[in-house]
Amino acid sequence: MPITPLTRLASAAVAVALMWFAMATFGPGTPLFWIALVLPDVALLGGGASGALNPAWVPLYNALHTWWTPIGLGLVALAIPVLVPFALGWAFHVAWDRMLGYGLRTTDGLQRHHVTAQPAR
Repeated sequence: MPITPLTRLASAAVAVALMWFAMATFGPGTPLFWIALVLPDVALLGGGASGALNPAWVPLYNALHTWWTPIGLGLVALAIPVLVPFALGWAFHVAWDRMLGYGLRTTDGLQRHHVTAQPAR
């Protein structure tokens, strides 16, 4: 899905709502929220050149930055409530990235900012 101004605005609204809910419910001293906020970027440790991620790390990066991961965590949190702040922090991270215009990576490790039209042949 291309990241459009509307997508960025919607992502900002989701991020604000998630942060508000997490802070109102659990307070700012919830370590699981803050850990989950930065954990998805562990895949960036794979390095790369010129802003590209090492292609070997792309599957991990994309798995950690899709909406399905925090949704899955949220479902698990229904049975293990201590994971709710973790799921909220992870969802906040994904929403924040989308708000900033970051999407998933291509197989060669480049950012997928938008879909470009192919020139006519």
